[in-house]
Amino acid sequence: MSNLEWTIRLPNTSHVQLFKDTDWAATDLGPLSSWGPSLRFAASMVFADSRGACVYWGPRRTAFYNEAFKPMARGTLPRLMGSPFDVVFPELAASINSIFEKATSDGMTVDVDDIPLTVERDGYVEETYFVGQFVPLTDDNGVCGFYNTCHESTFRVLHDRRRLVLDHIMALPSVSVSSVFQHLIGAMETNPNDLTLQGSIGVPDGHKIALVHGDLHQTKSGVFPLLRKAHLKKTPLVISTTDADWGSILEGVQWAGFGEPSRELIISPLASAARLFGFLGTATNPRRKYDVRCEQFVNDITQQLLAKLNSAISIEQARRKEEALLRDLAESERKIRYMADHSPVGMVYFKREGEVVWANQQFYDIIGTTNQEAADVETVLEFYHEDDTEKASSIWEELVQGSDAISGELRLKRPFVTPEGDSEHAWILVHGFSLRGEGEVKYIMACLTDISRIKWAESIQTRNAIAAQEAKRRQEEFIDLISHELRNPLGAITIGAETISNCLSNSEGSQDSSGRLELLNENVHIAETVLVCASHQKRIVDDVLLLSRLESQMLTIAPVLTNLETLVERARRMFSGECKQHDIALKVIRHRSCVDLQAESVICDPSRLMQVIINILPMA
Repeated sequence: MSNLEWTIRLPNTSHVQLFKDTDWAATDLGPLSSWGPSLRFAASMVFADSRGACVYWGPRRTAFYNEAFKPMARGTLPRLMGSPFDVVFPELAASINSIFEKATSDGMTVDVDDIPLTVERDGYVEETYFVGQFVPLTDDNGVCGFYNTCHESTFRVLHDRRRLVLDHIMALPSVSVSSVFQHLIGAMETNPNDLTLQGSIGVPDGHKIALVHGDLHQTKSGVFPLLRKAHLKKTPLVISTTDADWGSILEGVQWAGFGEPSRELIISPLASAARLFGFLGTATNPRRKYDVRCEQFVNDITQQLLAKLNSAISIEQARRKEEALLRDLAESERKIRYMADHSPVGMVYFKREGEVVWANQQFYDIIGTTNQEAADVETVLEFYHEDDTEKASSIWEELVQGSDAISGELRLKRPFVTPEGDSEHAWILVHGFSLRGEGEVKYIMACLTDISRIKWAESIQTRNAIAAQEAKRRQEEFIDLISHELRNPLGAITIGAETISNCLSNSEGSQDSSGRLELLNENVHIAETVLVCASHQKRIVDDVLLLSRLESQMLTIAPVLTNLETLVERARRMFSGECKQHDIALKVIRHRSCVDLQAESVICDPSRLMQVIINILPMA
């Protein structure tokens, strides 16, 4: 095997091509042709892995990674390929090098669960969390590299952290409006990273935004103009802290969390119906973008706080509001259930153990069973065709293992009657996805669509395509046959014409009248042969023009009483010129059976028989 042949077996993708095009000779690993078996195996494994994975090899931990790893390292791409870890991730060296050292010393995999990492992506320092493994790779000299698989868990960590704040707010006592505000600060202190400016946290006494008294409609100093703007807007007001008009009011703030100034200040009006309780001012996490999730978090805080304030004003009013929300929720659920019951798509909801939690009627109709029959079987896999059971089981296992969504076409045991009246196995298109809870798959949901008619139509199209190819093949064979049929008499015509045209020059100077007469008789025979060949060609052309009649079984054979010796002699004359050129003697000899049976003539179609003889003679 050549030194680079192993790279041919790698997947044919643009990312693998980037790997091949990297100047490895300029790295510590050397050119690809010099890589040893262990390093080749690591490269083959990382590009075959569907998970995000990266290999760090050698003393400087030079990296190469698969395409699924790119979202975790987008701020370092594409220079990560072929670069040492410390060069590309200098900000992570302190925290990750200890993991490398532990994996090296123990010789065992080191798992990391929601490890906090500060990385620079999209032009700013970002707070991130990752879940993954660092597997030591060894060769004859010991640990020579690391196989790192990971996926980002930042959104889940932030979600849990923010949910904790909401839980604390939900637990606030609703004795009075003042008590709600007093306890709110304590609840928000549980998450200083995401709420860097909360109430009076970090705001010194006497600061511009710490004004105790003021008129919302008249005061022009501090944050009052922003409060008025938020009040008129009726929704949270987002202000950039780098804004020249408002950024100065935040000078001197003691920022919580990372101690870095936030990029956005959010002012949310706390209003319910016609009553304005106040405003909630929060500054966002400086190491996260202000996105839909952050906006939802602030909205959730506002809604939770308003719920507590409303509860403090009137428990009964809060109860009625809750009942209205429950009615809306029930109505939404009713609409969803109505849609599911009338949708042509089968919907089903499984526990990860395979037990059906809920399914609409269309699901049972599609797989060809009833609710009761489905409950009596051990698993719904029993309804699939035997040849597709393994494929269906594989899709299920991938979903249980955590795949987000998988689609596949499967056959059922249920029969499907085609428009032609034939019975086939029904086909379905399955789209399944997993629902997670607490970091693991809890439920599996799937949508089933009956595609039996589509698969039947595809099979019809396939058969038509094969038939068209066969028709084309037969057409080509027919053209070859016709060309062969026309070529034989054309050769005889050509030779006869040449003989006639040369007879004058051959007879010049000859005074023998008997010789000239013999030459004239020979030309007459040649002319007769030419006429026979021309007649044969005309018959072939006529037959081609009558192909449509042949398909309609309207082309007939015309048998007549024919002298065989005369017919064969005519065929011989067609080839006499060609035989003379090649010094071949061609004679007609009657078989003894013709003499014994006194068969001078037979009933046949002379033109058809002539055609057969003409095709046989050139092959002799």
